[in-house]
Amino acid sequence: MSDQTLLELPKKVDQFQKFPGTRYMGSKRKIINAIWEILSQYKFHSFFDAFSGSNIVSYFMKTKDKKVVTNDFMSMSYYMSKAIIENDNVVVSDEICSFLMETSNDYKFINQTFSGIYFTDDENQFLDRVRGNIESLADEYQKAIAVAALVRACMKKRPRGIFTYTGNRYDDGRVDVKKSLRSHFVESVKLLNQAVFSNEYKCKAHNENIFDLKQGEGLDLVYLDPPYYNPKGDNDYVRRYHFVEGIAKYWNGLEIQE
Repeated sequence: MSDQTLLELPKKVDQFQKFPGTRYMGSKRKIINAIWEILSQYKFHSFFDAFSGSNIVSYFMKTKDKKVVTNDFMSMSYYMSKAIIENDNVVVSDEICSFLMETSNDYKFINQTFSGIYFTDDENQFLDRVRGNIESLADEYQKAIAVAALVRACMKKRPRGIFTYTGNRYDDGRVDVKKSLRSHFVESVKLLNQAVFSNEYKCKAHNENIFDLKQGEGLDLVYLDPPYYNPKGDNDYVRRYHFVEGIAKYWNGLEIQE
């Protein structure tokens, strides 16, 4: 083994460890090495993740120097992919982060619509303020990082990380539940910034129904991990994450799940 190989290996391992994870349903973090053991048997330079979900598989492939193309019909997943897969050099500065949290605006939708359901009124006002200010960001990648950070903050703060129940019945005393949304947001921005890197390929993120996506030509390997579907339980992404999907889209075109 050459000295060059010895030097490169830790760099790649360290980069993957910067992935800003959550308790996302179906995340492949625990089996990512097993997936790679299978896929690495094939020769491929480009990788299409048709249902990117948590984005951990796509991020892993980006650290393996693959040209990665992602898709997910959930906007919350798309913004994460836009922030750390497609984006290769843009970050959110401390000044922009402070602007998002401190600048007043007229956004009130979350506090008016979800009062007493998932978060306190003060926390809802914080979400309204940050989400409203995100709309004024001109850079698409800074916007993606900010949206992904706000979604992650909500999921980390929420017991079980889901939104199919009200109140805090599943509060098990985790540190994440005790931390403020503000602290989670600041931490998430920092983690997403650290996850940004270039593998010298121009990666791309899509946010479409897979049946409508005209992407696939010229890609070497297609990875299909379709979503779970259960019409009666909460084992469904749309129901489980409807609030943070609303955060991502600011409810544009979404029906409120009363």
